[in-house]
Amino acid sequence: MPAIIRTDDLCKYYVLGQEKVRALNHVNLEIERGQICCILGTSGSGKSTLLNQLAGLEKPTRGCVWIGKHNISKMSENDLALFRQRHVGFIFQSYNLFGTMTALENTAAPLLYRGIPRSVREKAAAKILREVGLGDRMRHLAGQMSGGQQQRVGIARAFVARPSIVFADEPTGNLDSRTTIEVMELLVHLSREHHITFILVTHDRELSAYADRIVTLKDGVVVGDEPNEPLIGRKEEAAGEENPFAPPADGGAPKETPPPGEEEDPLAPLRTAEEDENSPFAPPKEGGPEEAPPPGDGPAEAPGEAAGRETGSPAEAKNTEETGGS
Repeated sequence: MPAIIRTDDLCKYYVLGQEKVRALNHVNLEIERGQICCILGTSGSGKSTLLNQLAGLEKPTRGCVWIGKHNISKMSENDLALFRQRHVGFIFQSYNLFGTMTALENTAAPLLYRGIPRSVREKAAAKILREVGLGDRMRHLAGQMSGGQQQRVGIARAFVARPSIVFADEPTGNLDSRTTIEVMELLVHLSREHHITFILVTHDRELSAYADRIVTLKDGVVVGDEPNEPLIGRKEEAAGEENPFAPPADGGAPKETPPPGEEEDPLAPLRTAEEDENSPFAPPKEGGPEEAPPPGDGPAEAPGEAAGRETGSPAEAKNTEETGGS
């Protein structure tokens, strides 16, 4: 399976007064396409900083991040925004729903920003909301739903456009233990069902058990990287139980069936037209293909470039600690 994400000697430093904080220090990773990967670490380990780097939300001090054949560390902010619209989904601990919008409207928002016609995006949003068990909550506002239901809307929003990668930063941090299990099973099912690479950032070792792979960070350094047999497969096999979110084994109808005549995938015609040109694995449009170099052969930075990026503000470093525990 080819790697969809690769980091090459990735470093992120902040300067606080006279002290240099090494949030990430020479991180080299490859994450396979379709893999469920957990980035595990305590507060201050650098895990949220690594998520921000992998998603292109921050620029590295040195090194680079590749998604497919694209060096996202070199992209402009506008190009990154467009790239994320097409290929990346996000799930947040605090849900981040628009309070004045319904579940349907919140879920369809990523498609609105891409210029998808209203009728198409509402069909796609309704379909994914039924998949996450909210077919009867589509017209509810955020304040009319429980925390678990709001997070399901957040999950639906992340998956609605069928991105290549979904990032989740402590997605169950505000949920009780029962809802946490339901949400994690749902995330695994959707990732498997739609062949999406899922990157989970957490401090909770119990959540890491759902992943195919566990990468452990400490003080900005990878101190562990090991394969894992996902919990769902082990639990079902031991108990003889069926994942409540999995498709029926007999090929029957899903738990919530779509209305008669609705397309299986409302975005299929649009996605087919865009896929080849905009895939992360397609060559960049300008300047021909920019092939990812072998590990260790990443491009050197221009003189002074790293120094210019090292000077992160104290507020930025503090924010990294407060949003997700880094």
